[in-house]
Amino acid sequence: AHAHAHAHAHAHAHAHAHAHAHARCRPRPRPRPRPRCLRMSH
Repeated sequence: AHAHAHAHAHAHAHAHAHAHAHARCRPRPRPRPRPRCLRMSH
């Protein structure tokens, strides 16, 4: 259970880093917030 939580946290962190990389590539006025339900879908 803990391993799964850790993997999920790592995946979330990786996705966050990926999003930041994209934000750096092409600047936007501001990133629109993602719905929280999307995070719970998987």
